[in-house]
Amino acid sequence: MSKYYEPNKLLAMKDLNGRKPAIYICDGNRSSGKTTAFYKLAVDEFLQEGKKFCLLYRYKYELEDCAGKFFDVIHSIFFPQYEMTSKSGSGGMYHYLFIKQKDSEDDPVCCGYAVAINLSDKLKKVGNVLCDTETILFDEFQLENGTYCPNEVKKFQSLYYTIARGGGLQSRDVRVIMIGNSTSLMNPYYVKFGIVQRLREDTRFLRGKGWVLEHNFNESASRAINESAFTSAFSDSDYVQYATNNRYLRDSNTFIEKPTGTGRYMCTIKCEGHEYGLLEYRDDGFIYVSDKADGTFKFKIAVDLPDHSTNYVLLSHYDSYIANLRFLFDHGSVRFKNLRCKSAFMRLLNYSME
Repeated sequence: MSKYYEPNKLLAMKDLNGRKPAIYICDGNRSSGKTTAFYKLAVDEFLQEGKKFCLLYRYKYELEDCAGKFFDVIHSIFFPQYEMTSKSGSGGMYHYLFIKQKDSEDDPVCCGYAVAINLSDKLKKVGNVLCDTETILFDEFQLENGTYCPNEVKKFQSLYYTIARGGGLQSRDVRVIMIGNSTSLMNPYYVKFGIVQRLREDTRFLRGKGWVLEHNFNESASRAINESAFTSAFSDSDYVQYATNNRYLRDSNTFIEKPTGTGRYMCTIKCEGHEYGLLEYRDDGFIYVSDKADGTFKFKIAVDLPDHSTNYVLLSHYDSYIANLRFLFDHGSVRFKNLRCKSAFMRLLNYSME
């Protein structure tokens, strides 16, 4: 068995319906070779089969030197005889990627593109440029700081449909490969796919409708990091546990517990399309956040603009009420049914989950 990650098993999987998936997700501990393996795969498929790929970033500024950031990962190890360059198009809205052999007099050949999720609306107008993409590579789809694009999942969907049209077809099968370290189960993609509720500590592979996931643990990488002198200086930190033991960095089960007795319903909050109930358990001395809401209760708060709808009021109108909830949380007087409830409450308070 190789000490570095190999993607063959994940790529051979069928989804929950027995169909070829559109989305392949790979997360795991750091330094296992996940990114290297999939970057190599993309270049190999272009050189051998002419299949173009598209690198997915979040913001326009990240597109600068996209060829260097991508190719430096694999160049010296697998493709020392090649060089890769990039050229911006439409005022930097997207970038072309070009590859050629160093000693060749031939012109560089376009092997793919780089685009930004946050430009999804503007990219609709230039979808014809990207219409020969066959694989989308989305590295670092989980973020350590938990700060994603506004409405990122919707923008991701929009961008996919932009890339997947063309070639004489209304929709093409474009493979998406999402790569990341095990940062948080509460990342917006795992929430959307329902992975939050299904992934367990011993889960290795998971199937969904249209997607498959590999939760990879590379023992060699874990051992190498653990044995370093730098790691020994921070041996008891959460970050070391995340980097070496495949624990999700941003997730904590603190304050997740089931109350006793009957609570008094206080209000409903809506976050990312889901409703949560806030209840007061006076005898226990805390507020409880549940994933079950009372649809008849009139006091309803929308966490942000996309959740704002009939009968909901934006939280900016309840500053004093939110301040009181923040005070209760700061003093350890809030409990949660699960991590999803905790994440929604943190959004309500505008805290980060650290």
